[in-house]
Amino acid sequence: MSRARAVGLRGVAAALVRSYVVDLRSWATKLAVGYAVAVALLVGAVLALFAAIAVGVTALFHFIEHHYGADIAYGAIGGGLLVLAIVLFLIGWAMLRRRTSPLPRPERQAQAARRELVRPTALRAIGWLPGTETLKANPTTKVLVAAAATMLVGWIVASRLRLPSRKHQEPQ
Repeated sequence: MSRARAVGLRGVAAALVRSYVVDLRSWATKLAVGYAVAVALLVGAVLALFAAIAVGVTALFHFIEHHYGADIAYGAIGGGLLVLAIVLFLIGWAMLRRRTSPLPRPERQAQAARRELVRPTALRAIGWLPGTETLKANPTTKVLVAAAATMLVGWIVASRLRLPSRKHQEPQ
């Protein structure tokens, strides 16, 4: 294999890896932002709960002191803050308990790798025709291409098959 071709294959592999790293970084960013929002909602719930307790205590004090005057307003404000705290807490808790999205699959990179493998394979097939000895590959390159193609096909087949997990199968 010539040095230029080896550098070209490394460049393609590096580009595919960089593309997958970008996908992973995007996934991790979305996950981190989701947790940050959930934590902010939980902090808001705790603050609203403290405010509800403060207003509730004040309202209870005025209620006992004035017997049904402005106290109903304090009670309504305290009850509203308490309801707000419960709603924020439940939303934040639900966000923390939700399932995380799965890791991104390198499907785009596999398609690009397939495209990059088809061209050299087609050129080699043309090289095996009589009169085109300049495109012949050495035996090591043929073995590496065959192994890569076999691994790629195996990965594609395995990723497309949806086999039931062993946990859910009944013993025989």
